[in-house]
Amino acid sequence: MAVNISAIEFRSENFLEGVFAILKDTGLDPRLLELELTESVLMKGGESTASILKTLKARGVQLAVDDFGTGYSSLSYLRKFDRCLKIDQSFVHELTAAPTRRPS
Repeated sequence: MAVNISAIEFRSENFLEGVFAILKDTGLDPRLLELELTESVLMKGGESTASILKTLKARGVQLAVDDFGTGYSSLSYLRKFDRCLKIDQSFVHELTAAPTRRPS
């Protein structure tokens, strides 16, 4: 099950407790839960963001970077995520179109 998490939800003081309470109440295996966070949410917060992500991963919750390419992150930042990267549609919209040739 994939769930989009907003910046407000992620920054909530009780975010982790809420996620784990829902998992407990529903009996859902944490490995079956994927939280989708935009790159802009992940880029803000520094150590607190890293700590939350580490706790989620340690409990088995899957993470996905949503809308990658619309913010300010670099490819090197992706090392923190070993599961899923969802590239924004604006980058792949015309992927099947014939390539245009650049003048030399």
